[in-house]
Amino acid sequence: MGRGCCGCDGRGEWVVARVCSEYLQYCERGMANGSISQSRRDNSKAWLNDLCGYCGAMPVSQLKKGHVQKWIESHASWRSPATHRGVIAIVLAAFNRAADMFGIPNPIKGLKKPKAEPRLASITPDQEQALYGATESCFGNFLFAAIHTGLRPFCELAKLTADEVEESERGMMWRVYSSKTKKTRKIPVRLEVARLTRKLMKTAPKGSGKPIFRNTQGNPWKRMTGVVRFISLKEKPEWDQDPVKGKYSCYSCRHTFAHRMLSGYWTDGVGCSIETLAELIGDAPKVAFEHYGREWGQHYQEPLWNAIGEGKSEKRGSQTTRKKVATARAKTNPPRMTTSDAPRRRRSRGSAWHWRQTDGWYFTPPGTKRRVRLLDEDGRPIRSKENCQAAELAFARVKASGNWRPEAEKVGEDLWLVAKVCSQYIEHCKQRAAKGRLSAEYRDEVVRYLNDLCSYCGSLPVSELRKGHVQHWVESHPTWQSPATRRNAITVVLGAFNHAQEMYDVPSPLRGLK
Repeated sequence: MGRGCCGCDGRGEWVVARVCSEYLQYCERGMANGSISQSRRDNSKAWLNDLCGYCGAMPVSQLKKGHVQKWIESHASWRSPATHRGVIAIVLAAFNRAADMFGIPNPIKGLKKPKAEPRLASITPDQEQALYGATESCFGNFLFAAIHTGLRPFCELAKLTADEVEESERGMMWRVYSSKTKKTRKIPVRLEVARLTRKLMKTAPKGSGKPIFRNTQGNPWKRMTGVVRFISLKEKPEWDQDPVKGKYSCYSCRHTFAHRMLSGYWTDGVGCSIETLAELIGDAPKVAFEHYGREWGQHYQEPLWNAIGEGKSEKRGSQTTRKKVATARAKTNPPRMTTSDAPRRRRSRGSAWHWRQTDGWYFTPPGTKRRVRLLDEDGRPIRSKENCQAAELAFARVKASGNWRPEAEKVGEDLWLVAKVCSQYIEHCKQRAAKGRLSAEYRDEVVRYLNDLCSYCGSLPVSELRKGHVQHWVESHPTWQSPATRRNAITVVLGAFNHAQEMYDVPSPLRGLK
């Protein structure tokens, strides 16, 4: 079925290529009026054109999260979680705009991005001086200002002009606009930065429109030129061969500022709070804490030291005091109930049970709510509550006969089988393990448990699968006696069906399985 000239298929339905095309036109207009950066436009163009080559002719109504996930994983060079986050953010933005502007339901709404993993690297004072000595003054001034202000190098510092500089009785302040957050903040700068700014403003006065920090040709620093310059700068002292120094970049100047502020580098060892740092660098306090607070924040780490009695402001109590505290806690906390004192729990599903009304023993087949009477070897009903052992033996015979194993009917190709769910999840785990984002131990457990489940009920349609089937599959393994083993098996199975539901909209019949 061919596509229409308006980006629809033959039935007038929107296809993926039209969604991408609409968003790329929007990015072009945004870059023309200055609301979208060139790097954003370029990334959108590269990634969305690649997506169109993968599934551009697919109707939007048929697109699933799993398609996007497979497309990303098919690129061997996209290994970094930051790259995956950027790609998913662009794709989500394209479909969100189609939903907002044209009322097209977003089929990948809720697609999760990998967790941000900032590459924290703080430049030491000696390394800082080595950088200044290895480069020319223009780039050295740019790095100096980035380290001492914490501004984002290219979307904030490189665009600063004299019109955003203010002098006051307390000192110099900068009005900083971030094209990333679309917000303006006003921050004070240190004396050494203020002196450098006044010197550079002589060649870029107010009203000229020239940025204060420029390259040797008098042009603004751009991301590409700055990155290339810093890479070549690391090659001179052979930092590129070092596992730590090789990760330094222009953005490491921002990390260095955060480290020095939290550690009290300029304030005699008294670090600032996360809220203060967030205001200075233009981040939300939550983001600043997640990126820097856990690693470098004194306000976060000091209470932890105080809690174990090793804090700076905590005096360790005497042994007598500690004994009194322990005695008081023992009096206020009642003793826990022992196993013998606890009330007896109801038998778990998948076992023989006694019904008081008929004084007989029964079992419940998996996936049903009906009861089936248990019979002894002579075919007579088992009665009396005292015949628990005979009932258990009869129930074991039922299991051994295979009457509990679910039988699958022939289904069409469009229906999902249990085997397909397991296969998709195994493939997903293998790809994540190959990229180092999943442990090999978990991958091996997934392969072992799900292959075993497929041999039990792999041909069963997902719509016919019940929690009782999984429970009986687990109980059919006499070596899986440990609760930890059973928890692991159920966790893997739930993970497979949750993945199928999230990526391919296949309803999970095991939701809530305990």
